[in-house]
Amino acid sequence: MTTRYRSGRVANSTGPKTLLTKADERQAPEPPAPRAGRSWCGGSTSLENSASRRGVGEGGFHSATPGGILRLLDRYDVALAGVKTVVVGRSPILGRPVGMLLLARDATVTFCHSKTRELADAVRDADIVIAAVGRPELIRGAWIKPDAVVIDAGYNPGNVGDVEFAGAASRARHITPVPGGVGPMTIAVLLDQTLDAARSTG
Repeated sequence: MTTRYRSGRVANSTGPKTLLTKADERQAPEPPAPRAGRSWCGGSTSLENSASRRGVGEGGFHSATPGGILRLLDRYDVALAGVKTVVVGRSPILGRPVGMLLLARDATVTFCHSKTRELADAVRDADIVIAAVGRPELIRGAWIKPDAVVIDAGYNPGNVGDVEFAGAASRARHITPVPGGVGPMTIAVLLDQTLDAARSTG
């Protein structure tokens, strides 16, 4: 389902589009409350606070998109421990939980957002950039550190991500396209966790 993306090389994908399209990175829909004894497989409900629990090593489901991002990084052997990572976005179902999951893996995480002063400087210093802010091409390609890893979890009208793709792809070691990068991973994790929940309930 996933393809390795190196600088200057883009693979075509027919996978589903990224699901998260919020313009304000602080906002998130609240999923339906699960019935007694049941879990929300998307891992994003504040009732369970699953994202935070998983971020500190406790039980629960990952928020689907953060979980997919971690699996993508693992699949391509991207080192996390001690690595400078910038998360641009503060949604309770994406920006914050992906940062917590990275912290749990010993990454050195800096949270930024659309109002961050000197955002370009923060991005330039990052070995891993995760864009989840919901602003088309907010992160310019020239900001990307050479050989950095760029995960674009944004989706905006016109099939545009939160990162200026062409400029970033010429500098990054790995980069995800929009659409066809993070979106299929979101769906894969949601399906996987749904199966886990079904198995656990017999």
